[in-house]
Amino acid sequence: MLDKLPHVFYFHASADLYGSDYVLLELIREASKKYQVVVFLPRTGPLVDELLKYNVKVYVTKLAVLRREYFSAIGFMEFLVNLIGSAYFVYLMQKRINVVAFHTNTSAMWSGFFSAWILRKKHYWQVMEIIEKPKFVSWVMSRVVGSFSDKIFCISDAVRLHFLKSNKGKDDKFLTIYHGVDRSVYDIDSIDKSKVRTALNLDADTTIVGFAGRFNAWKGQEIFALAANSILSNLNPAIKVHFLFMGSVYANQHKYLTELRALLDSSDQLKSNSTLVGFQNDFQDWLAAMDILVLPSKLPEPNATVTIAAMSLGIPVVGTNIGGTVESVLDGHTGFLVPPNDVNSLAEKISLLIHSPSTRSEFSKKSLVRANSMFSIDNYTDRVLREYEAESHMS
Repeated sequence: MLDKLPHVFYFHASADLYGSDYVLLELIREASKKYQVVVFLPRTGPLVDELLKYNVKVYVTKLAVLRREYFSAIGFMEFLVNLIGSAYFVYLMQKRINVVAFHTNTSAMWSGFFSAWILRKKHYWQVMEIIEKPKFVSWVMSRVVGSFSDKIFCISDAVRLHFLKSNKGKDDKFLTIYHGVDRSVYDIDSIDKSKVRTALNLDADTTIVGFAGRFNAWKGQEIFALAANSILSNLNPAIKVHFLFMGSVYANQHKYLTELRALLDSSDQLKSNSTLVGFQNDFQDWLAAMDILVLPSKLPEPNATVTIAAMSLGIPVVGTNIGGTVESVLDGHTGFLVPPNDVNSLAEKISLLIHSPSTRSEFSKKSLVRANSMFSIDNYTDRVLREYEAESHMS
C-alpha cells in the first residue's frame, strides 16, 4: 500500500544531527504524514535511526556532494561518476512508484537536482549556506540552484540575498522561510539543568559559557578559546565560570579538533576551567545547561539552528555581526553582536554577561519571546509542504 502513495525523494549531504540534518528531520516528520518519503544519504549515521522512526525508506549510496576534495582533475572525475551513478540509481528506484517531487537539502548536494532534471520532476532546494569563496565556485553553485529548482527555500534573508546576486530576475523563486526547533524537546520547563552540571562536577553558582557546533576553519572555536583565556585572566576571583566546547569535525578535518585541544591545554587556567566534549545525543540537556551561548563565526552564518535552539531555552547569545545571525540575535536585547575575529570585543561582551546576572535574565526573557514569535518549526514545515502542493497540485 505504501508504494501507491505519492512519493517525495529527499537528498541530503550528511547523516549527523547538526543544524541542516535537524531541519531535514523535522520536515520529513511532517511530510511522512502525507507522503511516502524516500531519503538518499551518502553515508550512515545517527540521522538514519531518527528517520526510520517515521516509516521512511533510507538508501545509503554514493552521491554527488560538492566538497573541496573534488577541486582537482581526479576529484572532478570522481564527482561526475557519483553524479551520473546516483542518477541511474534513482531512476531504478522510481520506475514503479509515483514520485511527485524531489527535495534537495543544502546546496552542496547535486544528485537531487540532476536526477530531477533527467526525470523531469518538480525540484525544491533547501539552501542554508553562504559560500563566498572561491568566487567561481560560489557563482556556479548559486547559478545551479537558481536554474534547476522550481522553488528555493532560504533559512534567512542573508542566504536569499546571497543567492540572488547570481540569479537576477528570479526573485519569485527564492523564499525566506525561517526554521525553528521542536518546542516539546527544547522546553525550558521540562529540562533538568542540573544533569549536565552534575556530570561536569559544577555547582549551580558556576556560569557556563558554551560553544556548540562543528569545529572547522570558519566557526571561530579558537577565537572563543582565546577570549575565554582573556576573561579568566581578568575575572573577579569571587566569580566561578566554566567554558564548554561541544562539537565534532568532519572525517577529513581532525586537525581542527587537535588544534583546539592544544590551545585549551596551552593555558593552565583555561585547561582547568574548560571542558571539550563531542556531539551529545541528549544535546538539548547540554545546551540548556549553558548560561551563555557563543557563536564566534568568522564567516557569515546562514542562520544557525543552535542559535534558535538557545533562544528557545532563554539563553542569551553572543555572536558575530554578519550573515543570518543579525536576523535572529537582537544586539543589546537578546544578546550581543561583535565583529568577527575580534577576540577583545568577544571577551568584553561575554564578560559583561558573566558579571551581570540581571542582564542575562533580561535577555533570556526577550530571547524566549523572539524565538516563539519568529522561529517556528511548525510554520517552516507547513510553508514548505504548502509550496509542494501549490506547485505540483499534490493536495
